[in-house]
Amino acid sequence: MLNLRGSDIKYNPVFFSYVVVSMDQVHLFIDETKVVPAVYNHFNDEGIQVTVHPYEKIHSFLKDEVR
Repeated sequence: MLNLRGSDIKYNPVFFSYVVVSMDQVHLFIDETKVVPAVYNHFNDEGIQVTVHPYEKIHSFLKDEVR
């Protein structure tokens, strides 16, 4: 979805994360220590605004958004 690659899962170029997309926002929940400056550059180059959150905050985020 965001054209990112990782190495969290052996033999697959993917990583553990969640993405929440609304009509006007994109939220990425990921281990923030794995987000290097090139990722933010990629978002800027593609012209997308992505808010990065800690991976473990997905549940509280969803709980707050559903209200």
